[in-house]
Amino acid sequence: MNICIKKIEEKDKQELEKIYIQTVQQEFPEYSQQIRDHFTSGAYKQSMLDKHIKIGVFDDKKLIGFLLADDPIGGVMFIFWLGIISNYQGKGLGTKLVHEIEQLAINMGVHNMQLQADERNLSFYKQLGFEILGFDQRGYFGVDSYIMKKLIQEPHPESFFN
Repeated sequence: MNICIKKIEEKDKQELEKIYIQTVQQEFPEYSQQIRDHFTSGAYKQSMLDKHIKIGVFDDKKLIGFLLADDPIGGVMFIFWLGIISNYQGKGLGTKLVHEIEQLAINMGVHNMQLQADERNLSFYKQLGFEILGFDQRGYFGVDSYIMKKLIQEPHPESFFN
């Protein structure tokens, strides 16, 4: 394996779409098939693929995982999706993606990173320093999830309006 983590560029967008659909369909069993179909088609899919912050993990030049996040608002960045192709899971690549987004966030003046996770991903995010803010029973799309956050630096008010 020749692993590289970098920004997903326009030339990678078709591969991102393929990997996004594959991982959402196969790796998120907490959602019904109908909901996974919604996530991987139409306006929802396009809104995710159009996120400004897209980081990929590549094996040589092949995209094998991704992290999609929103631009920060008021010093807070929200992570929407993290996906790794199944045969590359368990090799620390998700951890590397989270560390990469954290460094990018720090450079952008972000002080607080947030996400939602289900029960099976809770220990992964806790090991990365995220803490549970609360439990969202039957939240988005009727699925239980934990609201999590990680403070990564002191707030920098001058960065709130960038």
